[in-house]
Amino acid sequence: MKKLFALLFISATVLTSCEGENEEPLVDNCINFIETGINSVSEIPGDFASGTAYRVTFNCSSGCGNFDSFEEIVEGNTRTIKVIAKYEGCTCTDDTPLREATYGFNPTVPGIYTLKFLKTDGTFFTETFVVL
Repeated sequence: MKKLFALLFISATVLTSCEGENEEPLVDNCINFIETGINSVSEIPGDFASGTAYRVTFNCSSGCGNFDSFEEIVEGNTRTIKVIAKYEGCTCTDDTPLREATYGFNPTVPGIYTLKFLKTDGTFFTETFVVL
């Protein structure tokens, strides 16, 4: 009887000690947002009213990577633009795919604007845009 009681006590202790550890789904642990350097920037021809658009290419470090967003740091008429990649998945291929996104720039105030796109090596692709 003592052995049965001890076994039940240990089983109950082990089962309740694990309670609440895995409340978050496992998939949430497999999503990451990482700043990624830009490989190339080219202006997209077209009429964009008073703005412009640029095709931005970048590499992801695995097959799970895709474009998430642009992060901008604004200092006067200068914009520093970074790409944020979203890696979704726990098991990813080892390839480093080239991805593409469109950056739109549509200022409302006349002036000369400098757009600095952060490269992989820490330098910049620099574009100047004039709004009359």
